[in-house]
Amino acid sequence: MLIKIGVADDDREYVRRLVYGLERYSSSMSISVYTETESLENALQTKRFDILLFEPHVYNGQIPLSKHTAAILLYDEEETMPDACKGFAKIKKYQQISSIYHEMLEQYAEVCGNYGMIGDNRTKKILFYSPIGGSGKTTLSLATAASLAQRNHSVLYINLEEIASDSCFLPQSDKKGLSELLERLDSEINFSFKLQGLMNTKMENFYYLNHFESPNDIYEMKADELEKLVTVINNTGVCEYLIIDGGISLDSKTMTLFECVDKIVLVEKSDEAAKAKMQCFLRQLHILNEYADKMLRVLNFGTECGSALKMKMPIVEVVQRVRSMEMEKIILSIAGGGLNRLLNLFAD
Repeated sequence: MLIKIGVADDDREYVRRLVYGLERYSSSMSISVYTETESLENALQTKRFDILLFEPHVYNGQIPLSKHTAAILLYDEEETMPDACKGFAKIKKYQQISSIYHEMLEQYAEVCGNYGMIGDNRTKKILFYSPIGGSGKTTLSLATAASLAQRNHSVLYINLEEIASDSCFLPQSDKKGLSELLERLDSEINFSFKLQGLMNTKMENFYYLNHFESPNDIYEMKADELEKLVTVINNTGVCEYLIIDGGISLDSKTMTLFECVDKIVLVEKSDEAAKAKMQCFLRQLHILNEYADKMLRVLNFGTECGSALKMKMPIVEVVQRVRSMEMEKIILSIAGGGLNRLLNLFAD
């Protein structure tokens, strides 16, 4: 979907840098520039913009815009804001262009209507689950996301743990992330643009949302709300893969995830305590009978498949322990050094 953007600002050098940055950030935009009030007013007689980024010297609301146009003031904190502009949405003018881009899409999501998609909604949903605490589930889910991104697949990672640990690899920004999406599930907004406005970038093709702001957000979330959250993200089509880092409980929300994902990566360890927990999980025959065809067993911190529990469902990947104290290096080492068999099975 092509977004038509008007930029109205009399600072030509700023406009040049802004347009250059936005065009580099996304190819799905058509940008028109106006550095004088007269040229903008003439354009507004015949054109309709999806987004108008403006500076008060060029536009202050003198010509009404469509209700589906996001009119956004580029404000300078060092200047006094005219009274005529105080009712408009605002974006800080002098900040990283990536931040302007994301905030702009968030504002547009509020007015454009719930239509249109950025992608094609054929997203593959992969859940990483383990009943074992300390199994390295988050490390493997992050490494898998990084490995897919390195193979030129677009990936969105979300963390659904009660106490999330993904910030060891994914810096948490000041965006609201998953908490904001959950709060707006029943709103009449465009979730394609809302989601892209909330997404952070770790590396090329690797995107993520800030995890929930509080464990209470997850505790209070109902299973049907979780299902709707995953469905909404899937339907936006913003990525080829949705990597879901699940918790360790086996409650109704986990069962909902088992139902709505395409693959379940079951992360195991080979020590005795871990084997005991896995045996307990495997005794839940109603789960295995329903979802075994989705499950892919991965042995973490392993040396060979023989150290894992024996069962009909085979181990598809053995991940060796990485000798490093830095989590970033561990994750990137795993991403670059293996996981081939696991990733190939995602395509099935």
